[in-house]
Amino acid sequence: MAVQKTSTLKKAEFSEPIYNSEYEVYFGNVKDISNWYQTTYELELYFKAAGEEKISAAAFAFYDPNREKYVMVYGKRPEPAIIAHECLHIAKMVLGHRGYEATAGNDEPEAYLLTFLVRTVVQSMKQPIPKPEPKKKKKKS
Repeated sequence: MAVQKTSTLKKAEFSEPIYNSEYEVYFGNVKDISNWYQTTYELELYFKAAGEEKISAAAFAFYDPNREKYVMVYGKRPEPAIIAHECLHIAKMVLGHRGYEATAGNDEPEAYLLTFLVRTVVQSMKQPIPKPEPKKKKKKS
């Protein structure tokens, strides 16, 4: 798993070999998430719930067909239930794209993929962003 800082968001990338899938996870404040999404996908996000004056939290998941990646986006420190919620959306997308639909008697693939995704997202959230290498000073001639 690679963790890095984009201009305003923390980003983690990882892959999963069983379904041959690529994933990106972003963490940040709501304003930066909205700006990133609008810039990257040329779409506006609306996070206000009915009756709310201020935006309180953001989390969403989607498949980016142009880059063939599953993307999850969270606030800076999402609670475990929010992580699991978005990971379930992604697990269903991954399996659905492969023609699999979980049923009550046959949901182990979904459960294993969900476990992998939640564990990896939590690890990426906890992993510190590597500090950039210091620039080497040029020697004076």
